[in-house]
Amino acid sequence: MSALGKKKQERYYDIFVETTGFSCDAAIFLREILGDYRVERIEADMEKMHSIEHDGDVSRHQMVKLLSAEFVPPIEREDIMAMSEAIDTVTDKIEDVLQRLYMLNIQQVRKDALVIADVVVKTCEALRETMEDFSNFKKSKTINDKIIEIIGDAGVSPRNRRILI
Repeated sequence: MSALGKKKQERYYDIFVETTGFSCDAAIFLREILGDYRVERIEADMEKMHSIEHDGDVSRHQMVKLLSAEFVPPIEREDIMAMSEAIDTVTDKIEDVLQRLYMLNIQQVRKDALVIADVVVKTCEALRETMEDFSNFKKSKTINDKIIEIIGDAGVSPRNRRILI
């Protein structure tokens, strides 16, 4: 494969890292909002969160455009689409939390919401680290460990972890 073809194929992995970065940005911003929750700022916070989510969508659309022009992608097209959709869903669901705070007119946030937000941040960061190593997925020693860490942080029991991996 030529250097140009290899560089073009690496772009997929770069976009996976980029889109998980938007998930991390959204998670960190949500954690900040919940840590100092003020209902009077919720609309401005929603605008900023939507901007983060939109940037993630733009990045994903770049991948779809790249994929539509690619003759032989580095992994199966369906897998690329499924992974990019799953990453986009993470960012969307984080944005949904803020939208629900607004729609339900939540006046204050319970302390245990901060614990959950911390898990979301940590999980998003682990996902980004996994994507950083994904271009080496055939040789990687860390991806499986990261998946186990993510599942464990999400509260999946050790018995059910075997089913998910």
